[in-house]
Amino acid sequence: VLEGVVRNIQSISNAPAQYKTAFRHSLGGIGWLRVLTEYSRNDSFDLDIKVEAIPNRWSVLIDPHANESDYSDANYCFISERITREEFRKRYPKGIAGELGRDSSVEMYWGDERTITVSEYFRREPIKRTLILLSSGETVYEDEVKDVLDELLAQGITVVRKRTINTYAIVWSKITANSILEKEREFPTTTIPIVPVLGREVNIRGKKKYQGLITQAKDPQRMLNYWQSAATERISLAPKAPYIAEVGAVQGRIEWSTANTKNWSILTYNKGFQPPRREAPPSMPVAEMNMAQNMQQSIQSSIGIYDASIGKAGNETSGRAILARQSEADSGTFEFTDNLANAMRRIGILLVEMIPKVYDTERILRIKGEDGSGDFVEINKVIKDEQTGKEVVIHDLALGKYDVTVTTGSSYATKRIETADSMLQFMQAVPQAAQVAADLVAENMDFNNSEAIAGRLKKMLPPNLLSPEEQEEIAKNTPKQEAPPPSPEQIKAQSDMEMKQLDMQMKQSEMEFQLRMEEIKLQTAELNLRAKEVEKGSKIREENEMQDEERKEEAKERMAKEIAEKIKGQTMGE
Repeated sequence: VLEGVVRNIQSISNAPAQYKTAFRHSLGGIGWLRVLTEYSRNDSFDLDIKVEAIPNRWSVLIDPHANESDYSDANYCFISERITREEFRKRYPKGIAGELGRDSSVEMYWGDERTITVSEYFRREPIKRTLILLSSGETVYEDEVKDVLDELLAQGITVVRKRTINTYAIVWSKITANSILEKEREFPTTTIPIVPVLGREVNIRGKKKYQGLITQAKDPQRMLNYWQSAATERISLAPKAPYIAEVGAVQGRIEWSTANTKNWSILTYNKGFQPPRREAPPSMPVAEMNMAQNMQQSIQSSIGIYDASIGKAGNETSGRAILARQSEADSGTFEFTDNLANAMRRIGILLVEMIPKVYDTERILRIKGEDGSGDFVEINKVIKDEQTGKEVVIHDLALGKYDVTVTTGSSYATKRIETADSMLQFMQAVPQAAQVAADLVAENMDFNNSEAIAGRLKKMLPPNLLSPEEQEEIAKNTPKQEAPPPSPEQIKAQSDMEMKQLDMQMKQSEMEFQLRMEEIKLQTAELNLRAKEVEKGSKIREENEMQDEERKEEAKERMAKEIAEKIKGQTMGE
């Protein structure tokens, strides 16, 4: 919320234009920015914070004894305006212009017979404050809670520790040399809200001096002006190229009197004379032009900006040489942009310090995101916690301590364009990436409805490529569409289609049944054939077994006969 408030303050202040004004002044030595408060509307007491550049940089007189580079330790500052005495009486009818006297040493600054100087006067006054630590863990200033210490004690909150600190209060008033025009009031910061945008700082004998970008180029510029003027003078004083002819060669020839102003196709001369000839034109003053060119190079060397740095063709031929020249120019002028970044950081520190003090009531603030989108938030709103019964302040900008960092570079819009261009180049190198990253390219495109196109492309991606948050967002943004009731023609067509589908299913079922019956017949025939083959094999095996038995019986009988004959033979031998 705090970052969004800071961006919104810069937006309503048109801060880029204010920074440019101060930066342009710094190129001449020094520029100034300021932070101020003003009422948000004519019918409201709410204050807004604004950032402005001081248009007249010579109107600022600040404490010269400040040691910090951003003058944050300055003890006083004047911002003056010179107005006529008539205008002074209109603005401040009760103000005293006064007479300073002819011999006054301050008359030149504060006014003369016709004008008078009106100044905003800031001064920093040292003060002492007591810091207390409460038993609840909070650290506050005693002067801020002294009226409610009894109530805190009744709630059981006591003071644990105290210590005295040295700080500052900034007092603002509007004055002339003789009177205070607007009463003093305290400004909500501890430093004077005037920020310098410095040029090039040099220290000469202990004194700070600020130089602009062109300070060291003044003498080469004077020399360039001199040699250009000298060359112009020499050329302008040289005689025009005349015709040279013998006496009588062009006598009576009227066209020769206008030969330098008209385009004659033929110029004739009298017979018996040499033809007229034109004298050579005056030559360019080479020495003067060479000196002028040298001075131009001296100017570039003085300011550190060369032709290659601003896109012009120079002596550099290779890309490396051009980049080296551009880098050299960046190095020679970096301190100006660096000083602007330091001034912007100082502005941020002042804003962070002022926001809790200026926006200290319950109100609605507009905040801005980095991409320029806006939103509204309630700050300092007191609500009751239903579980604990305690009152809680939401978006209390006074809580916490914050620091400020500033980065210089491309704006958000420029980054989007650069990102889209880089993505397109990547997709040309890797075409497959276009199928899964087209929505990211559309999001970074800078044309109308780019976000809508990105949303549609994201819906076409497979769910596994999306995060749970993206899936939830798509489901939330996708409306559920109810189909309209069908017409009688659609109902009849649908019935006819269903009947045809049913008829086709019945025919298909019948064909499948017949095919199944044929399959069963074929399987039955195969089974019968196998049964016959098995039966036949069984008979063959039985016949073989019977034949084997008969052969075995015959073998037994033969063996018995052989044994009987052997026994008979042995018996007879014995």
